[in-house]
Formats: sequence, structure tokens, C-alpha cells
Amino acid sequence: MGTSALSRTEIVRRGEEIYERDLRSHLEPASNGQILVLEIDTGEYELDPDEALALQRAIKKRPNGTRFIKRIGFHRRIRRA
Repeated sequence: MGTSALSRTEIVRRGEEIYERDLRSHLEPASNGQILVLEIDTGEYELDPDEALALQRAIKKRPNGTRFIKRIGFHRRIRRA
């Protein structure tokens, strides 16, 4: 099942969920600073210090995939006024 109809918000939500559940404990802190390109339908991912290179590899594997991209070790923080 493809997820191309998902909103940007839903892609981020799913990507963060997969990252926290399946990947964070395996990737941090050894991969901090690298770019993660995560295919949210399959859980497959690419890591590289260069975002363009990681994205190119992910696209080559699955051209029509839905991808979530983040820098490892950097977490979104909610600022409150």
C-alpha cells in the first residue's frame, strides 16, 4: 500500500513514530549528525552525512516511496510562549 496521499504532517508523524520505536536505540549516538532517509511504508532507510546522497540511494531503491528525512540526534522541541 502506498502512502502518497498522506499529508506532510502525517508523514512526519509516522516517520517519527517509526524512528522512535525501531531505529533510535540502534542509531544514536553512533550516527548522530548523519541524515536519515526513511521509507515509511517499508522501514528501509539510508544514512549519509550528505542528504542528497542518502536521498538518491533511497529513490533508486524505491522511486515511488514516501520518505521522511531527519538529522540523527536532533530532536524537535516544542517552544512554549
